[in-house]
Amino acid sequence: MRQRGAWVGLLACLAVGGPAAAGGLDLLEVGGMHGTPASSGPTAVWWNPAMMSDGSGTSFLVEVAPIVGGVNVDRDDPYNGGLDQFRVTTAIPFAGFVTDAGVPGLGIGAAVYVPYAKQGATTTDPGPTSTHLRSARLQALHVSLGLSFTIADRVGIGIAGTYVNGVYNSVTDTAFLPDLADAFEDQVGVPCPADQCTDDKLEERGYLVRTELTGLVGHSGALQAGFFVRLHPRVLLSAGFFSGVNELKHEGTAILDFGCPPAEDALLRGAATLRGLCTTDGVGAHLEGYGANTYSYPMRVQASVRADVTDRVRLELMGGWVRWSMYHDFGIVTRDLQSTNTTIDAATSKLLALDRDWARGNQDSFWLGVHGRFAVHDLVTVIGRVVFDRAASMPGLLSPNTVDFDDVKLMAGADVRVSRKVPVFVGLSFQEDVYVPRVETDSQFGVTVATADRKEDRLFFPQMNGRYSGYVHRIGISLRGAFDDAPKKKG
Repeated sequence: MRQRGAWVGLLACLAVGGPAAAGGLDLLEVGGMHGTPASSGPTAVWWNPAMMSDGSGTSFLVEVAPIVGGVNVDRDDPYNGGLDQFRVTTAIPFAGFVTDAGVPGLGIGAAVYVPYAKQGATTTDPGPTSTHLRSARLQALHVSLGLSFTIADRVGIGIAGTYVNGVYNSVTDTAFLPDLADAFEDQVGVPCPADQCTDDKLEERGYLVRTELTGLVGHSGALQAGFFVRLHPRVLLSAGFFSGVNELKHEGTAILDFGCPPAEDALLRGAATLRGLCTTDGVGAHLEGYGANTYSYPMRVQASVRADVTDRVRLELMGGWVRWSMYHDFGIVTRDLQSTNTTIDAATSKLLALDRDWARGNQDSFWLGVHGRFAVHDLVTVIGRVVFDRAASMPGLLSPNTVDFDDVKLMAGADVRVSRKVPVFVGLSFQEDVYVPRVETDSQFGVTVATADRKEDRLFFPQMNGRYSGYVHRIGISLRGAFDDAPKKKG
């Protein structure tokens, strides 16, 4: 119907994402309290590959971060208003290592991590915002291998190649009353009567299609690069770059479960039945076929100035720019749909094919933060962080599917060495994301039956005015080691 409207494997199983802030996808906590643009351990593979050679010996880091989060949407709508709550409990992994292979000034590293993810499901299925989201899981799992060199302990350069495994799954409801009205007009040659095809029916169960895109996977490559300059024996400037992934197609299965107009609506029940979308006894069609969603992961630059104030105190002023405007639309395709419980003809099968965009509405954004490490004991280091992450989603395009907030991230943790003889450290951190609520009063989304008033495809979804709020609690549990890691002389 034409609708306008191996440990790597283990980590892949864990990498299921949580609620995110800027752009709705960003996870700025790659590597937890050990990840910054000037980190010289395994997290440098993502943050700045040049930093892999700012050290000696071999180090590893494994972190698992349990996350509990949620988003609340109090929708303002005359027919389908009310509170919808989305919740997630999951875990985010990181695993990597860096080594100099016994060669001073060399850095070789590899890591598996998740810098972009979003997941959640409504607690009321379906809720009042189901036409934008019932449940979803979106993530990009990265596997990176990097190489770097440091010259005279003052300047470093590095590069990393990354395999990107993108995963997308979602369940939404799609309004098909406008298509039923079109089908009626095609069949009888006159418009659907105004008292039958009314906008107040658009989100009633009998006029919705439960649309599931499942097992959608995309594969691509990306590039990271960076440099650092030691401005002073105790001051270091670091900058890293990620190329992003443009228009990555995620492919899998589409499942459509049609509602069936109630018996008292004989006109539209008849139109649906003639199309094979509803049986005479009121059972909606169940169709399966090919599904795809194409979207981009953004380019980014991240940098910092790190000061080793004393041998026990290190401070870092850091920030980044993210080209969220690349994450502009979803490009959704369904085709080759076949019904398993009704009979549809070739014309209906062709009409069922879907090729449309869905607006994300993002603009480029930034983040700023301060990170500090304080060695309070020979075996204990306390770590603190404050980060502001600017929302990327523009007003007018908020929905549960694009939700995005200005976000203040507050992190505190400790890194404890197991013993003086064993260079192994256990870390524990806690992060609270404080989301600034948003109120949408002029949603650009909208669906109507009247042909003359219909919006372009990328906006042809029910309006989502209302109040948006959310929260995330993150616990980071890490294990790291630093072997033969004698400090280098600062020249």
